[in-house]
Amino acid sequence: MDFFEQQDLARRHTRRLVILFGMAIIGVMVSVYVVVALSVVGVNTQTQDKQEQIDPVGVLTDWRVIALVGGGTLLVIAGASTYRVVSLSGGGQVVASTLGGRPLSHSTQDPDEQRVLNVVEEMAIASGIPVPPVFLLEEKGINAFAAGYSSQDAVIGVTRGCVDGLSRDELQGVIAHEFSHILNGDMRLNIRLIGFVFGIVVIGFIGWQLFRVAAYSGGRNKNGAPLIAIGAGLMLIGAIGTFFGKWIKASISRQREFLADASAVQFTRNPHGIGGALKRIGGNSEEGKLESHAAPEFSHMYFAEGVSGFFGSMFATHPPLEERIRRVEPNWDGKWMKPVSRASRAQQQAADRQRGEDQRRDGMKKMVAVMTGIEAMGQTTPQHVEMAHQLISEIPEEIYHAAHDPYGARAVLYALVLNSEPEIRERQLDVLHQHAEKGLGQMTRKMADAVHHLGRQYRLPLIDITLGALKHLSPTQSRNFRTNLDLLVKADEKTDLFEWILLRIVDHHLHEPKKVHAKYYGFQHLQTQCRLLLSALAWIGQKDPDMAEQAFVAGLNTLQIKVVPLIPRDEVSLSEVGRAMDTLNTVALPKKKKLLEACAATIVADQQITPNEAEMIRAISESLGCPMPPLLPGQPLV
Repeated sequence: MDFFEQQDLARRHTRRLVILFGMAIIGVMVSVYVVVALSVVGVNTQTQDKQEQIDPVGVLTDWRVIALVGGGTLLVIAGASTYRVVSLSGGGQVVASTLGGRPLSHSTQDPDEQRVLNVVEEMAIASGIPVPPVFLLEEKGINAFAAGYSSQDAVIGVTRGCVDGLSRDELQGVIAHEFSHILNGDMRLNIRLIGFVFGIVVIGFIGWQLFRVAAYSGGRNKNGAPLIAIGAGLMLIGAIGTFFGKWIKASISRQREFLADASAVQFTRNPHGIGGALKRIGGNSEEGKLESHAAPEFSHMYFAEGVSGFFGSMFATHPPLEERIRRVEPNWDGKWMKPVSRASRAQQQAADRQRGEDQRRDGMKKMVAVMTGIEAMGQTTPQHVEMAHQLISEIPEEIYHAAHDPYGARAVLYALVLNSEPEIRERQLDVLHQHAEKGLGQMTRKMADAVHHLGRQYRLPLIDITLGALKHLSPTQSRNFRTNLDLLVKADEKTDLFEWILLRIVDHHLHEPKKVHAKYYGFQHLQTQCRLLLSALAWIGQKDPDMAEQAFVAGLNTLQIKVVPLIPRDEVSLSEVGRAMDTLNTVALPKKKKLLEACAATIVADQQITPNEAEMIRAISESLGCPMPPLLPGQPLV
C-alpha cells in the first residue's frame, strides 16, 4: 500500500466529506427557512385582526429575511464546528483525557502495561516516527484508538481489556492497525468528522433551549406558542441533521477500518495477530464497548465498535467483526475466543524467552522481501519491527531509562552533541552548569561516554524515544532546553551535519503541528530550492567533484528539470538548505514523492549509502511530512 496513495485517498475522503457536509448545511438552511415560514403562518392563524397579520409572501421573499435565516444558520453551524475542532487542537492527548485515559509511564511495575509500551515503541521506531504517548482507559471492553492531527501530536489509547485480554501478537496487530491510521492520514479526517457533526447537533440544541424557554413562559404568555413551534422545528431539524451526519461519519469510517486491518497484516505479516484480537473482542462479554459519557462522539476512532445505537448497522462506524475477520483469515471456523488469562500471558512470555532472540529474528527475516526505502515510507514491515526491537534491546539500560524521562531525555540529547575534543566538551558542560536545570550538567557528563560509544545506527532511534518524553516539558522548560541545545552546538563555532539534523528534527516535533497547504504542483518555480538541496546531498556523499556532479545530475534527471550547475561545496549552507526544505514542503503530495525519489537517486548514484546520507534522507522525509522507517542493512533506496 503506497503511503502517498493513501494520503491522497484520505484527502479525497476529506473533500467528499466537505461536499456531503455542504449539502447537509444547505438542507438544514432550507429546513430552518421552512420552520420560519410555518411560524409566520401559525402567527397569522392566532391573530384575529387581519390588519395585524403578517404578509407571508412579502416576509419570506424579503432578501433580508433570507439572508438572516441562511446566514444565521450557516454562522451557527460553522461557528460550532470551528469551536469543536479548535477545542481538540491540543492533539490526541485532549481526546484521550476526555475519554478518561491516564498516561502510562515506563516506570510502571505492571508487566502487561510495560508490554504495551514496548510494542508501541518498537512500532514507532520501525515506522520512523517519534514514540507517541500511550494512554490507558480503565474499561473492560477490548478496544484501542489513535488520535491527533499528525505524528507530531499523536497518542495511542488502549483499554484495560485490551491490555489484559490479548496475547503479544494480538496486541501487536491492534497497535499496527492504529499506526496505520497515523500513517494513512486518518486522524485529521477523524477530527474534522467530529467538528462537522457537532456543528449540526448544535441546531437541535438551540431548538431545545428555545422550546424550554417558550414552554416555561408559555403558561404565562399566550404568545409563547410560536417560539415552541420554532424550538420544536429546530429540534427536529437537528435530529434529522444529526442522523445524516452520523451516517456520513459511519460510511467514511468503515472503509478506513478495512484499510487499517489490511495495513496491520502487511506491517506484521501475521494475519492471526489482528484476527485473534477481533475474535477475542467477539468472545468478550463487554466486546469493545466503552462506558465513558464522551465515547459516542469519538466512536469512529476506535479499533472496534465502542458504542451501540438504536439504528444498529446504519450508524455502525465499523464493519461487522465477522466480515473483518474473514478478510484477514478467509478460513476462519466461526468460533470466538475468550480473553487471554494472566497465567496464559505469563506462560507465553516464558516460551518466547526460551525460543531465543536469534530464532525469532531469523523467522521474521524470512517473512518479507526488502522494499526500497521510498516504497517503505509509511509501510512498516516485520524486518523494521525486528530491527527496532534489536536496537532498543542493545541501548544501555541507563541511557534507555533516561530517554523516557523528561528530565533525563534532555541529558541524552545534550550528550549526543557533546564534542569529542576535551577542551570543547568542558566548555559545553560549563554552559549546562550555568544555564540548565540543576543536576542536568552532571547527568550529561555521567552518560556522555556511553552515548558516544553507541554506533551511529542508534542515534535516530534514540532521538525518537526522547521526543515522546520531551513533549511533557512545560513551555518554559522546552524553550530553555532548545536554547541550551543551540548553545552546545555553537560551542565549537560550527554546526556539523548531525547537529543540524538533530536540531531540525527536534524543532519539527516539539513545536505545534503546522497545517501545510499545497502551493506548488510542479518544480518549475522551485528550481533554486531543488538545486540547493540536491547539491547538498551530492556533497554529503562525495568528496570527488566529478562524482558529486554525477550524483547531482542523477537527481536533476529524476525531477525532469533543466540541468543547472552544481553549487560548489563551500557555497552550500545548511541554514539555506533548511529554508529550501521548508519551501519544498509546500509542493503537492505526489510531487513530494518525486522529490524524495530525486534525493534517493542522488544518494545512490555511487551504489552505496553512507551514514550521513541515511540520516540526511530521514531529515528530508521528516521535513516533508513523510515518515521513513530506518534503512535495513542492504536495503536499496530506489
